[in-house]
Amino acid sequence: MVTVLRAQPPMRKQTHLLDRLSQRNRWLWPGLVLGVMLLWSGFSWLIAQRYTAQMQQQSYQHQKHLAQQQLEVLNGSLHDVLTTLGGVTRILAREAQIERGLLPFGPKVAAATGTLAAKRLHWEQAPELGRLSRYLGRYTEALQIDAIWLLNAAGDCIASSNAGQAGSFVGGNYSDRHYFRDIQGNESRLGQQYAVGRISRVPGLYVSHPVIVNGQFVGAVVTKTDIVARSRWTRNENVFVADANGAIVLAQDKSLEFRFLPDRLGPSLAQPALALEYRNTRFEPLDIAPWGELGLSDLVRLDQRSTPFLLLDGNRRSDSFSIHLLHPMPEIRQLESQRYALFTLLAMIGDLLILALAALTLYLRSLVRKREAALQAKQELEALVGRRTAELQVAKEAAEQSSRAKATFLANMSHEIRTPLNAINGMTLLTLKTGLSPRQQDYLRKIQASSQHLLGVINDILDFSKIESGHLGIEQTEFELDAVLDHIADLFGERAAAKGLELLIEVAEEVPRYLTGDPLRIEQVLINYTNNALKFTERGQIGIRVCVIERDDAGLLLHIAVRDSGIGLDEALSGKLFQSFQQADASTTRQYGGTGLGLAISKRLAELMGGEVGVASRPGQGATFWFTARLGIGQAAPALQAAPDWQGLRVLVVDDQETAGQLLAALLQRLGFEVSQQRSGSAALAALQDADQQGQPYRLVLLDWQMPEPDGIETARRIAALGLRQRPDCVLLSGQLPDDWAEIAPAAGLMDRLDKPVRPKALFELLQRVLSPADHPHQTHMADAVEPDSRSLAGARALLVEDNPLNQEVAMAFLHESGLEVELATDGAMALAMVQQQRYDIVLMDMQMPVLDGLMATRAIRQLPGLADLPIVAMTANAMTGDRETCLEAGMNDHIAKPIDPGLLQAKLLQWVRPERERMTAARQAEKGEPAAASAGPAEPAGPLSMIEGLDQALGLAQAGARPALYRSLLQQFVTDQADAIARIKEAMEASRWEEATRAAHTLKGVSAQVGALALREQAARLEQALQAHASGAQNETGEGLPALLAAISEPLAQLVQAISDGLAQQRQAQIEPAFDLERWNAVRARLLALLEADDASGVQLFEDNEALARAALGPRFAAVAEAMRHFEFQQALQVLRQAD
Repeated sequence: MVTVLRAQPPMRKQTHLLDRLSQRNRWLWPGLVLGVMLLWSGFSWLIAQRYTAQMQQQSYQHQKHLAQQQLEVLNGSLHDVLTTLGGVTRILAREAQIERGLLPFGPKVAAATGTLAAKRLHWEQAPELGRLSRYLGRYTEALQIDAIWLLNAAGDCIASSNAGQAGSFVGGNYSDRHYFRDIQGNESRLGQQYAVGRISRVPGLYVSHPVIVNGQFVGAVVTKTDIVARSRWTRNENVFVADANGAIVLAQDKSLEFRFLPDRLGPSLAQPALALEYRNTRFEPLDIAPWGELGLSDLVRLDQRSTPFLLLDGNRRSDSFSIHLLHPMPEIRQLESQRYALFTLLAMIGDLLILALAALTLYLRSLVRKREAALQAKQELEALVGRRTAELQVAKEAAEQSSRAKATFLANMSHEIRTPLNAINGMTLLTLKTGLSPRQQDYLRKIQASSQHLLGVINDILDFSKIESGHLGIEQTEFELDAVLDHIADLFGERAAAKGLELLIEVAEEVPRYLTGDPLRIEQVLINYTNNALKFTERGQIGIRVCVIERDDAGLLLHIAVRDSGIGLDEALSGKLFQSFQQADASTTRQYGGTGLGLAISKRLAELMGGEVGVASRPGQGATFWFTARLGIGQAAPALQAAPDWQGLRVLVVDDQETAGQLLAALLQRLGFEVSQQRSGSAALAALQDADQQGQPYRLVLLDWQMPEPDGIETARRIAALGLRQRPDCVLLSGQLPDDWAEIAPAAGLMDRLDKPVRPKALFELLQRVLSPADHPHQTHMADAVEPDSRSLAGARALLVEDNPLNQEVAMAFLHESGLEVELATDGAMALAMVQQQRYDIVLMDMQMPVLDGLMATRAIRQLPGLADLPIVAMTANAMTGDRETCLEAGMNDHIAKPIDPGLLQAKLLQWVRPERERMTAARQAEKGEPAAASAGPAEPAGPLSMIEGLDQALGLAQAGARPALYRSLLQQFVTDQADAIARIKEAMEASRWEEATRAAHTLKGVSAQVGALALREQAARLEQALQAHASGAQNETGEGLPALLAAISEPLAQLVQAISDGLAQQRQAQIEPAFDLERWNAVRARLLALLEADDASGVQLFEDNEALARAALGPRFAAVAEAMRHFEFQQALQVLRQAD
């Protein structure tokens, strides 16, 4: 106990040091946390600022692109208008009529004097100028221009499109206008100007073109368009128009009009010039400042507004006008406000995480301190427990010694008591099979029943003793629940039927088929419950129900209840039934007997299986005994698959017991049948007639035997007499077989029978036999009473391949009873050799055998010529769908389950063994094909080879069934297959293929034992064990011990192979006849050639039977032919034989 008392003082000193350091620097931790939070806040501000700047830049680029597209459209529209006006003035300036109107004035004309009214009246009344004014008027109407007028060289308007109207331009002098001054001295230049009309007071765009006659400027043509009418250009409130001076002449936002753009000439003009030009002297500059946060030149602040604007210039200053776009961008401002929100969010999240991490760190530090304190307390407690443990050890050893003594006594008692009882039971059963008088048989049956009862009582006492001493364990193995219930049905079905009781078994659909637990203990409790129910019930029924009440990933809680309709018991008695040595009362002891231990044992078994027991009962109303067990879920099993043609078939269940009928109907409905129920034979007859008349006949009728009149057999007779258009198949349900069943069944028209209680597997097999006879021939329980098929099995040859002696004895007895001649092979390798030596009508193949298992042997047989049609039936321990598929894939024809059912075996034999007539025909054909002289060949040597050390030839010959030819074949196969066994094992070891090496050693062990090389077999067994240990990791990676084992077996194997090979050669040489019979050889050769050309394996047997004759005839070629025949290379053998002709 020194380890328990060990302490750790250094850890406590270290903890105190950390605590003192923490106390001295109590402000260090909060300061560190605060500093990290401030650092994170600064980092969060940088992240937020960078993010919002990036988003602002993206928004700016997007909005600028859209604004530029809009500005391009507006610029194009304005340019088109100016182009149109310029084109009109240019055309008019070159008109001859215009030139004629200006020629009288000449290039040197002076400005006219007088009042505007006088000048207007003079020129408007001039005939030539009047026509010219009307001509200009037609142009304005055609081109939808506001006005066109004609100026002479002095700037006087002599003709106008609005002449004679109020506001006529005629008589006015416009020499001061830019559009007039700019075109003087330039023949091709257009003059452009924005101005407010002097007469009309309407702002407009003016376009002028000089009129040149003989190279001299004589005047100008001027057009005007009302700029207000063109306001569609600026319907977007963000657009405004400025002239060449930078004055905003048109804008949707009126607060921008008559304001100058920064850095333009307009504000420097004198007020007279402003008044003359714009009729306005109050011009204010537009307050535009850069939006400085982003450093973008196009992004400005307007009049101290909070929203930034995007200012874009249309670049039309060459035309004396420009369009500008002032686009608001509130999202820039919004993103700036979001910057602070993002910063706040990031800072808060980071600070919370920092605080959480700090809190977690403090919490973990506190946990460490608490753990150290708990560790100290644990060490002190362990020291105390160590002292107490030492004190208890002595008492424990004394108790174990006493328990071992009890266990030894219990084992001795179990053996001493059960052994003679089992002997009594066995000998009584054997004696009953001998010829005895009825009285003697009665005495022996009573002896057998009494001994069985005594054995049951002793078993109860021994089980209870084991439970009390703690020596009764619960196994954990996978089992099939249906097998347990089938055994219960077999044990109690007939007894219940003999007592007139109905035994019912119901399994809920959610119960798995395979479970993990102790099936024997579950069956023991069920036997106890069912035996009690049968004992205390005189009429009615006994029902067993299984369901699941809990289920999870670890397993399930199974609930099993046995319900009867017996005497019942009151609540007071129910409480003490599960106590040891307790019964209901003294009267039941006298009337029914029993030890009173059965229910107590059941309770303890249920508790050991993780469950409990209980009972529900009332006097006179029967009782329900139940128990639960916690079990594991086994591997998923293949479900019983209903045939597709069963779906929707109509089945009629006739049973006077409603519960029994309902359970059977539920089983049928799960398989896809349409099921109806009737409670009597009379009602069934009526239902059958109605269904036949309605064209919906029943396919199958299941009739209970023991019903009120008419019973099941009588009902079947009446169904046969109904004369139905489609007569159903009838099956009898019975717990007991009627004594005269053999005569009754055919006469009553009964197709088959089904034992009660009905089990799912038995029902499924019945449906296969009745509804799918083509797929399941010869599987019928009518064989219990009716003679089997008329074909005789007498004389058929069967090869039984089985390694278990008990199974050999049972199978051979059944086969002999069927009239077959049986030969035995103890493993697949021997079977492979025997089918090449002898013709068999059927092979019964065990699946798991040494040397070569059933599947491998079958595959090898199927590769042999001439054996593709040899019937091979597997004998398996579990004949379900998966095993059937495996057997068929390997080349087997069918399978039969173990333990072998004699009736089912008989059916399989009748199915696969050819009738006697066919066998005789085949035998006669074989005899005719053999050469007449072949039978006169040399006799098979009966003696063994010469003495070979390490080879027990007597044992090997006995294991070959005392057949020398077979033994020679096995020896030759041993030489051929095992000569390089050690080399193959070494090669597999070097490649780390340990499983392959182990399998090769296992094969060497098996074949050595088969031929009688026992010493070699022991060496191979040790090598196999060493390889298995190495493969499982029991040895180190260097494979210690394996080289020595290989060296020890290598030399004896080589010597034995060489000795056997020499012995076989000497024996073959001794068989050479002194005189060569050419006529006989020609007959043998002709038959051999015919067989080899047909790839018939019987040629191998013919060659071996005439080996001496062939050796004498072939000479040096004999070895090549023999080698080819041994490896079934028939074409090569044919070639050599033909060359020897």
